Amino acid sequence: MDESSLSTNILKEEKMRVNFRDFFIYAIKGSQSDPIQAGVCSSSCLDEINCCAKIFGSQINSNFTANDNLCMRKSVVNGWSDLTIDKVSYTMKCAD
Repeated sequence: MDESSLSTNILKEEKMRVNFRDFFIYAIKGSQSDPIQAGVCSSSCLDEINCCAKIFGSQINSNFTANDNLCMRKSVVNGWSDLTIDKVSYTMKCAD
């Protein structure tokens, strides 16, 4: 993969993450000022209300995919198991 393609894929992946986080900002544990690292759930995430959500995004009509882990409210993850935002299909579930 050349440098231009790699850069384009990184931008696509980041856009997918931003769109998902913007839609579910109310359910993500942490404040707006806290940096949220892609793929990382802290140990403080696991409690009665929150879980480490495994999120899989797949761009419709493309082979491009991205994965993420976020600390989110269990009730939201269980209620929104799949959806589409801006031509990206997302699935999510609480990690065991």
